[in-house]
Amino acid sequence: MIRRPPRSTLSSSSAASDVYKRQIAPSAPIGCMDPNFKGDTYWKVVTHDATAAGGSQPQCAQVVFDTLTAIKAAIPTSDTSRADLERELKLCGPVQSTDGELMMLFLQAAFDALAMGNYPYPTNYIAGTPERPAPAWPMRKACDYLQPGQPWISNLRNMKSAIDIINNGSGVATCYNISGYNPATYSPIWDF
Repeated sequence: MIRRPPRSTLSSSSAASDVYKRQIAPSAPIGCMDPNFKGDTYWKVVTHDATAAGGSQPQCAQVVFDTLTAIKAAIPTSDTSRADLERELKLCGPVQSTDGELMMLFLQAAFDALAMGNYPYPTNYIAGTPERPAPAWPMRKACDYLQPGQPWISNLRNMKSAIDIINNGSGVATCYNISGYNPATYSPIWDF
């Protein structure tokens, strides 16, 4: 994210504005600024945060992958599974058989934000409020919920708890609209 100039330097021709416009926000994926940047590099970093090397539970990245794979497979084929998703993820409306990509983008965006806000201290920079900031190391907290070998319903409940850390830290959201949380572009974060 490129930061905006302060109000005193809104003139696009001012020297201060030129310097300010070239500053990069602390959460910006710096590698993305490289002209030789390959898009999947960013997602490798996001996924790395969900591994033991990134400080998370060793099984986290695999559990996320397995859960997303199961969700993607279930959406077009099973009315019962779509109803499970709506109920357990607390979605604002029914999941249609054509909502597979929307669901994946919704969940991808949550893990993207968990990685971007994965600071070693509580903050409301990415999520939360000053009164209820996101916890320190939110990806690690999310990964604590995700355990291998769980049945379908438990996986969905655990996924909901994981994404709540970033999507509902304030606790005020009663449901999620999956079409309202999509990232700007699709990419293979968990390679589903």
